[in-house]
Amino acid sequence: MPVNGGAGNAISLSEVQTFYGGSNPISMSEYYRGGSEVPDTAVGAASASGTASNTTSNIAVVVATGSTSSTISGAMDGAGPTITIDTGTAGGSTVVLTVTNNNTGEGSVGATRGGSSIVSTASTATVTVNNGDVLTFFENGNANGVFSYPRLTTAYDLTITNNTGQTVNMTMSPWPDDSSFTNGEVATANGQVSNSWSWSHPAVTGTGNTNVPTSGVISLDTFNDPGTPAP
Repeated sequence: MPVNGGAGNAISLSEVQTFYGGSNPISMSEYYRGGSEVPDTAVGAASASGTASNTTSNIAVVVATGSTSSTISGAMDGAGPTITIDTGTAGGSTVVLTVTNNNTGEGSVGATRGGSSIVSTASTATVTVNNGDVLTFFENGNANGVFSYPRLTTAYDLTITNNTGQTVNMTMSPWPDDSSFTNGEVATANGQVSNSWSWSHPAVTGTGNTNVPTSGVISLDTFNDPGTPAP
């Protein structure tokens, strides 16, 4: 894209500086093709990976931590099942167990831990239990019941943004391959069980500022029609 709309339009050195970058005092030597401000080619990093929020080679990745919840439940059959409490990786060390009697007035249901009763009810009752507790559920008389407790699991929302200035052939995990990941495009993958992410793309080469010379006299008109500028 030209600095000021095409060959023949009057431009200033300050406009060249605004377009390509640089600092005062302005020197024309900054704007030779392949110099400090006018690259000959644009090359992207070949690969990178990480496990946290990061920006590498103009690929920005953000990892946000959240949680998802599910309910573990089961029915009391006969003597009742024996289970090991699993609170989940983000659930802390304790959860609230709920025991419900489905045959109110026909006896009680409950749970024991290490042979000692921790909860017994003729209707519905709750008790705090620890991660890793081994519980045995029981029912007395004609009662039958159900138990439930929450399990909270860490989840990760991942966002990756292409800031390279180029369309890249991106291989991403947990995203599928994307052969046309355009500049400024954002990809997301929410509810992931892992905060690890990885991506790679081949080196990206631009055609360069083909009309800008690498040495000698530079005409300002050159910057009005610079070929394909590399970012």
